[in-house]
Parts: sequence; C-alpha cells; structure tokens
Amino acid sequence: MHNTASTRSTSLSRLWSGLLLSVLMMLLGNFLLVRRSLNSLEIAKTKAQDSMVQSAQGINIIVLNDDEDTIEMMQNDDSSATTTSVDEVNSTPPNSTEQSDSAAQEEDQKTPSGVCAPTANGMKENHSIEAKDDINIPCDSITSNALQDAVITRDLQGFSITANQVSSDEEHDTKNVSTLSTLSQQLSFGEQTTSDECFTLRDYGFVDLLKSSSRSFCTGDLDSSIYTVFDVPIAEFSSTKLQNIVIDMRSAEVSHDIYSLAQDGGGHDPRFRYKPNSVFCNCTGPQDSAHGAPNIWKHLLADGPSANEPTCQLPPPNLPDDVLSLERAVVLTRKDDHNPFFQISAILNAWMMMKVVGWDSASTHLVTFDRALPSPIDELRNAMLSPQRPVIGGSEIQRRVLRFEAMLLAPYEARGPIMSHLDDDQPCYDNKLITDFRNLALKTMSVSPKKTEPRRCLITVISRRPYGGRQIQRVWRNEAEVINRMSSDYNGTYRFGECAFQSLDFVNLTMHEQMRVMVDSDVVIGMHGAGMVNVMWTRPGTLVVEIFPRRRLRWGYRNLCQFLGCSWHEFREGQDLLVRTTDPNDMDKYIAYEEWDSFFAPLFRDAIRKLEREIEEE
Repeated sequence: MHNTASTRSTSLSRLWSGLLLSVLMMLLGNFLLVRRSLNSLEIAKTKAQDSMVQSAQGINIIVLNDDEDTIEMMQNDDSSATTTSVDEVNSTPPNSTEQSDSAAQEEDQKTPSGVCAPTANGMKENHSIEAKDDINIPCDSITSNALQDAVITRDLQGFSITANQVSSDEEHDTKNVSTLSTLSQQLSFGEQTTSDECFTLRDYGFVDLLKSSSRSFCTGDLDSSIYTVFDVPIAEFSSTKLQNIVIDMRSAEVSHDIYSLAQDGGGHDPRFRYKPNSVFCNCTGPQDSAHGAPNIWKHLLADGPSANEPTCQLPPPNLPDDVLSLERAVVLTRKDDHNPFFQISAILNAWMMMKVVGWDSASTHLVTFDRALPSPIDELRNAMLSPQRPVIGGSEIQRRVLRFEAMLLAPYEARGPIMSHLDDDQPCYDNKLITDFRNLALKTMSVSPKKTEPRRCLITVISRRPYGGRQIQRVWRNEAEVINRMSSDYNGTYRFGECAFQSLDFVNLTMHEQMRVMVDSDVVIGMHGAGMVNVMWTRPGTLVVEIFPRRRLRWGYRNLCQFLGCSWHEFREGQDLLVRTTDPNDMDKYIAYEEWDSFFAPLFRDAIRKLEREIEEE
C-alpha cells in the first residue's frame, strides 16, 4: 500500500511539472513572437522615416490627407501610391528651427486666438469657432476641410503639428496689436470711430503722433550731443535723432554672417553685434537707464546693449585723425535682408521718420549698419532715402570712425504701418500714407502708374523657385500645368484680344522690372511668400489671388490690398505636400485643375469684364 501511494505521488508530481514546463514554454514562445512583432514595427517606422527624408530630395511627395489621418507617399509620376498611417511614423525629429534672438521672437509669430479672418467677399465676421487647446480658428476664410485640419493636432515624427506654428523664414518678432478698441483706451481716443483710429495709428495721423511723442536728452549747452527720441509704446515703434555723435565700430563683428544665399536660414543675422564703448557724445551727465536715458540701440545692433550700459559716453582722447564726417545721415539696419516684405517696411519707416524730422532725401546720406547681401531692393532703398549721395555700407563702418553732425536711427523693419495685424483681422482700409509712399516709389524708379499697353490683358504668377543655391518651401508643384490649362481654356474670354499668362521668378528681375510687371498685370497669382509684397505696385482694382497652405494664417499682403485698393482673394484648397519640412505652414501645394478652375474662373471673368469696361470708357 505504501509503495502504491508513493508511486501515485511521484506520477502526480511529474504531471504537474510537465504542465508547468508547458506553460513556461508557451509564455516564452509568446514573448519571442511579441519581440519579433516589435522589431518589425521598428523596421516599418524606419522605412517610413526614410521615405519622408527621400521626399526632400524630390523622390517622393508626402501628402497630408484631410479626410483621414494618413500620409500618402506619391511617386513623382503620380503612380503606384502607397499609404502609411500617421500613427506608424513615430520617431524623434531633428531640431528644425534655429534659435531666435529672444524667446519672444518665436512666440510672437504664433497666430493669436479669438479672431476671424476676412471672408472671400472681404466682409468681416465677429464670431469665432472654438478649437482644440483653446485656439480660436478663423471661421470664414477657410473651407470646412481646412477648418477640420486646423483643430486636429497630428503627431509627425514625435512632435505635435498645430495650427499656430509659423514658417521659419519669417523669424521676426512681429508684434500683433490685438484690437483697435484696446489702442483707443491706451491712446484716449474716447468715442472716435475706427476710421479715426486707423488714421492715427496707420496713416498720416501716425506722423503727427510721433512728433508729439518726442523727448530730448543731453540738453546741457550748445555743444551738447542732444538726442531726441520719438516713441509710441503701444505700436512698439521708436526712432531717434542725434546730434554731434561719434561712432567707432571698427572691427565690429557680424552677428550671424553668411557668404551666399545657399547658407541662408533661421540663424542668419547680418547686423553688427553691439560693441561696448563705441558711441561717444558730449553730455554733462551719465546717459544710462539709471539716469532716465532710453535704450536707443535695441534692434539696431544685435546682442545688446543691456539696460545698464550707457547710450553714449564722453569720447576718449585718442580718436584717430582720419574720421569720416557726415553732415546728415539716416542709419538703417537690416535683419531679414533677403525678405523684400521686411525691407520695404524698413524703407517706409525711414521715409516716414524723415517726414517727422523734416529732412529732405536729396541732402541725406544712407548708412547701413550691417553686412547684408546684395538684393534688388537695394536700388529702391537708395533711391528713396539717399538718391544723390553715396551709401556708406558695413565694410566702411568696420574700417573707419564716423562723426555725425545729425543722425537719424530708422525704426526696426518688423514694426510700422504695414507690420500691424499680420496674424488677425485688419480693420483699416484706404491708407493715404502708404499710397503716397507707393506712388513716390514708382516715380522715383521711373515707373508710370499706368499700363504700358492699355488694351493688353496680362496674368502674372509670382513663382517661388530655388535661387542662389537656396532651397525654399511653399512651392506650387503643378504651377506650369495649371497655367498651360488656363491659357488654353480661357482663350476667347477677352473681347479685345488674347490674355497672356506668364510665370516669373522676381528674384531675377531688377526693382524697376518688378514694379513694371505689377503695374501692367491685370491679375496677380502667387503662393504665400515674401515675393507677394509686390502687390504693393499693382493698380487699384487688380485681382490678387494668394495661395496658402491650409493652416498658414498670415495676412500681410491682404493688408496691403486693403490699404491700396487691389482686390485680394485667398485659395486654400488642393493638397498640401510635406517636402523638406514637417511644418504645416511651409508645405508645398498641388492643385487639381478642376478644383482651381471652379474657384478662379468666376474671379477671372469679373476681372476681364472690368478691363473691357475700362477700355470702352477710354
């Protein structure tokens, strides 16, 4: 009996051991299977990431669909498309943007909440649609699909793409003034209307406001280096006129220098770095913040000065004899030197300040405190600010000491009348100050404001293409195809001949040629980008169509049309393509012709009828 019981016990023990071993083997097998699956998923992720990198070389085009969270990898011949789920792309991205001069610069570019953009017919709406994360999305300026895009946050390569990210090629800290009602309170407008406020803050009223804001410093005696500051804090707009000043910027360093446009990027800054003990004046007391002196060098020189450093100081006894003396000079610095929108803003600001202080450009030198690369806009700047005297550039400043009998520090390029409401609704129209600037610029460059051939019908596409080795974003990928189809399909629309369609890269044109083309054009089309600033030279009533990536919310060129009278419309349809970037603000665009035609044809016919009526009324 005892042996039988022992045998049974041993058998049960072996049975349980076998079952336990089977369970362990099964668990081990499942673990190995899961591990293999994870390895396969990692391989799939790597392949998806490699495909995105290949797209930057033009091998693939990555399409961000609007109807589902997918990315389509499309071959250039539009065949054999494959699809990868967005959730499968999950790797850590490289740092895609350069560090700005300050944290505020990056933050100030983001689209503010609580506003609506203009609708297609130019009317304004006061309601807004609540979006994810308390972001208010413009309600009528984009289609339902685009609106859906704006409230969806998608994770591409491990980081969130949201509606308020901003292009890396507009890195200025452009301040967006919220509402005119706020300005009204701070400037004590009382019950004045919007038109009164627009005049005071954007038009010739701003010139008067600047004059009344003046404060003078260092006012001891006749030999003092008196300087007068013109400052409107609510607009963050300031300028300074100085007398009897010596500046020693010999061997000054450039903040972030480059030698060709191919090197251009978010970190480029051609301004000189602030050089301590370089500005000399005859003042009896200290000229620093502790004694009430303002920091007049902010923005004009990179990296300083700090609040504790003096505006100027008594000159040393050992200044060189070979000093370059200038009787009267406008001093201007360029930060975003390749961007014509910011550079025209800088010219406008300097021109306006010359009106404030009563200077004539014919008797004024232009001095540029930077080492900016040459640009077509240089011709306009020189002609408007110093047409009869040589320009003193950065290379001269780095070699010689300069003495100024009178010197005007021009306002920063990212401030001023055309830099307001870039990210929200612009309530102002019909601006005489900007119109006068436009007309004088055309006259100065010997461009008639009238068409060269009154009966000619001309449609111009401002094209965005790589130039000087520089790769750019927001390219209209099938631009040539759409232009060819329009040229064919719209044949016979115009009663007085055929309309000519042309696509131009304005980088290769002189300033005179750019202006001439715009004046002669009846329709202007272009992807959102700095080249669209050329709508400034169009005739009032010219049809302007600006093409946007769906989530790009930036209104500088709409504002110009409101100020000057061109008929602005936006287009956000088509497919946004992620090429060389994962920023939704910088995506390229593919537009199916049928989709474009349904939008553009009615606008085109209206523009042609307008041109025909003008000819009939001659």
